[in-house]
Amino acid sequence: MARNYGLCGPAEACALADRIVVIEHGQVGLEVDVPVAHPRTSGMPALAATQAQVLSRLLGSGAGEAPMSAAEQGAVTPAASARAGGPLRRIG
Repeated sequence: MARNYGLCGPAEACALADRIVVIEHGQVGLEVDVPVAHPRTSGMPALAATQAQVLSRLLGSGAGEAPMSAAEQGAVTPAASARAGGPLRRIG
């Protein structure tokens, strides 16, 4: 299963957003408020904890699943590109 991280990854989402929503199979899989006021810097402990929570969910370890392989995370392989009928692009 490919994962689409939308327009940015967890670090960018935590730096820019006030709330992060992860959609899984058409349903809200995770919704978390970012508890850090703007402006934010990457060294803030609360920001790092939120990033870890979001990343854990995206990689599957937050839901009791095994971490996903690179192919499952959406890495473009020649076989995947051929099956899709051409070049693939990953957002994020």
